[in-house]
Amino acid sequence: MSAISLTRRALARFAAELDPGAGVLEFGSGRSTGWLSDRGFRVVTIEHDRRFLYKAPAEYVYAPMDKRGFYPDEAVRHAFLRAEASRLRGVIIDGPPKKRGADRSRMMRFAHRLADRVVLIDDVGRPEELALLRGLQEMGLWTVAAPVAEGGKQWALLLPRP
Repeated sequence: MSAISLTRRALARFAAELDPGAGVLEFGSGRSTGWLSDRGFRVVTIEHDRRFLYKAPAEYVYAPMDKRGFYPDEAVRHAFLRAEASRLRGVIIDGPPKKRGADRSRMMRFAHRLADRVVLIDDVGRPEELALLRGLQEMGLWTVAAPVAEGGKQWALLLPRP
């Protein structure tokens, strides 16, 4: 996988925390979409770039960026509803890309929908993703199981507290 993709180690660690066939909501499709689908997970992915739609067996929600550089709230709500219908157990936050100037703090609006789910956040070395990670940690609903730096990538795995 390239430096812009989640690493196999990150995906394997995430997948190990989920039941077979569990639903996964992915913010930003890519190689991880196919990797998870190939392993039997039911993936719903929200994507802003038409070039990445339908590249893997998954359910896609096309959502062009809004003016603040994030997915429109209605599209995020729609993606959550579709993923929850597929026994949602895991969420991957791997988009939108940095070059879009994304406002990750807006993800906190949906933090209550992340509770009781395994959350993988890519690129936690970036200020926006690090702020999101810290915001989620402050809620006290997760344990950070694996903040990892590998091959120039930094990611964090959050596990629901028992």
